[in-house]
Amino acid sequence: MCFSLNNMYRNSFPNIKYCCTTSREIENIIRTLQTSNSCGYDKVSSKLLKLCSYYVSSPLNYICNRTLYTGVFPDGIKYATIRP
Repeated sequence: MCFSLNNMYRNSFPNIKYCCTTSREIENIIRTLQTSNSCGYDKVSSKLLKLCSYYVSSPLNYICNRTLYTGVFPDGIKYATIRP
């Protein structure tokens, strides 16, 4: 049996409106992170990220916008450490 969401819903899905982020927005998000020396999957601490936020905000902005626009997420973004 072939099943799809289009068969399940009679109304069409609304289009998603894409809104680009800015480097300033990325910098503000980095500023709100809790400062710690511990690292995540990327081996970068939030303390280090805050210190160099001015320099990394533009490349991060490009990655975020490109990811949202194309719908292709880098493999490194798909990993998470979950602790109870």
